[in-house]
Amino acid sequence: ARVAANLVEINGVTIGNPNELQAATGGRNIGIQIKANDVTVQGCTVDRWQNGILVEMDGEYSRIKILNNRVVDIIGAGLGPASASPLGEDRGDGIVVWGAQATITGNVVSAKSGSDCRIGIHCEGLPGFAGTPGNYSSAQYTISDNIVYGQFRRGISVEDVSEATVTGNTVA
Repeated sequence: ARVAANLVEINGVTIGNPNELQAATGGRNIGIQIKANDVTVQGCTVDRWQNGILVEMDGEYSRIKILNNRVVDIIGAGLGPASASPLGEDRGDGIVVWGAQATITGNVVSAKSGSDCRIGIHCEGLPGFAGTPGNYSSAQYTISDNIVYGQFRRGISVEDVSEATVTGNTVA
């Protein structure tokens, strides 16, 4: 599913990739792709994608809420953390937000057993983009009360971000 309009709420949707289609290069398989501002994804189940819920990096989208979702059995493309292959560092993210002003709360994120996944929850600022309202470019993230488990290379990561709070999460 792709969200390209501002002020959209996705609530209670189940979206699956039962054949576990994936790509080792080129475009990623994405359950819910966001390319807009003021978007809420709540109470959804996203099952067996390379990227479960993704806020794209082609603009600094802001005021995103990702709340109380199940992002299950994320599939990676690598051969394991000890592998020299770069594929494990390129594919397999549960929730990813590039941009600003995001709230990620109450989600359960898991890697598919035996899969080499990158990051359970990842937030990264885009300091090169302008257009975020006010002075909040690459800032104001809240990541709280999530559960992340399975073979992710990193459970939760925050990169190139200011004004972020990461609290009350459980990572296994």
